[in-house]
Amino acid sequence: MYKLIETRLPDTTVVSIGHRGTLHAFHRRNVTLQKSRDRYELTEAEPATAG
Repeated sequence: MYKLIETRLPDTTVVSIGHRGTLHAFHRRNVTLQKSRDRYELTEAEPATAG
């Protein structure tokens, strides 16, 4: 499905939310959304280790 989106909508940003470690192989970046006082910040997450 992601390849289809990338092919048909190349300038689109897709945010995928998941909790399984097996999903890391399908994404170029991992980010974390953290609350900081009265707002949220998006930061780069540490690369996951194979487990």
